[in-house]
Amino acid sequence: MSRKDKLIEKLKNIDSELKWDELVVLLGLLGYKCINNSGSRRLFVNSDKKKITLHEPHPGNKVKKPYKKEVIKTLIERGELEK
Repeated sequence: MSRKDKLIEKLKNIDSELKWDELVVLLGLLGYKCINNSGSRRLFVNSDKKKITLHEPHPGNKVKKPYKKEVIKTLIERGELEK
């Protein structure tokens, strides 16, 4: 299983712990580039100019369940992730 597949598994398993750095790597592997917005807001943009906006967790590094669900939903709607 590739690193990308392992990170997708961690993302899809809502109850598993996914660290912010792992999410950034996964989105990068899916073609998204991270752009720092103001404060803890992060904008991810792909080559088609499709965007995902998230707040980087602080303190700590764990991505919260609502953000995981949002990313999953967005990626599935765009055909970048299978159900």
